[in-house]
Amino acid sequence: MIRGGAGDKPARRPGLGRAARPAAAAVVTAGILALLLVRRRDAAGSLAEALHRVAASDSRNSPLTAFGTRFYDAAVLAHSDKVSAPGKHPDHQFELLYQKYMWQLPRGAPLRVLEFNAGCSNLTRAPDGASIELWRTLFPAALISSIEPDEACAARFRGALEATGGAAYVGSQADPALVDSIVEASKKQGQFDLIIDDDKDRSPAGELAALHGLWPALRPGGVYVVESLPTSHQPGMSSSSGASGGIAPFIRQAIDDLECSSDTALVDPAWQAYCGRPEYVQGITRSFAAVECCTDACAIVKRRAPR
Repeated sequence: MIRGGAGDKPARRPGLGRAARPAAAAVVTAGILALLLVRRRDAAGSLAEALHRVAASDSRNSPLTAFGTRFYDAAVLAHSDKVSAPGKHPDHQFELLYQKYMWQLPRGAPLRVLEFNAGCSNLTRAPDGASIELWRTLFPAALISSIEPDEACAARFRGALEATGGAAYVGSQADPALVDSIVEASKKQGQFDLIIDDDKDRSPAGELAALHGLWPALRPGGVYVVESLPTSHQPGMSSSSGASGGIAPFIRQAIDDLECSSDTALVDPAWQAYCGRPEYVQGITRSFAAVECCTDACAIVKRRAPR
């Protein structure tokens, strides 16, 4: 304390005037908020990055789709073709599908991921193993499995996959024995949170067969993504837009099937007839919660189990 002469009142320390105190309080509050965001970063996934993205985005873009840059940044670092980075596929904006489901997850989330060709990508614009690196970067505790086209590819990446707790499978979409073995393994080891069909060597009806076959291996609330849809529209492929039995017409019909859970379907005779079809009553679309698509890819969300 600074004192004057005898009998003088103690002099006040130099401080902030009344007018400056609200500004100082605002600075302190902002500092505390920033500290809390930093401390909660691991617990709340990419919340800080998402808030930064919203604040930094220009006025041309809506903040509704600014989910943060976590997936995009990890994909660029892994040289994945899932995003439209320089030198990659110009129209791939798969972050619109993936990021919305992942942006709040902590990095330590032990997700179970299964992807076709996570090791051997067979692409000139994405190096082999890019997807494995992507998922390890995003979620270091993830258990990553891959379905590789041959044993040579599987052998190259088996060590990396098994190190995560996952497995390397060998085969194709259209191999029912392989699909059955994966489903059986998921019953013992746990269902997958995310299944990605990015099989570049699609066989006729392979995508749809894989979706139906692997659906039981997907955890309730999980996401099944079909990538490289234009490949399915090549001549001779079952998924071409005019062909029956392919993944593209199936997804279009699945969007209609979602309405079978609406109130209208309960009272409208036309909807009752549509939703009474055996392929719906006995099919997997009854367990679809949502279907979302972007350029080259669609995501199907499995209904969550009732609490």
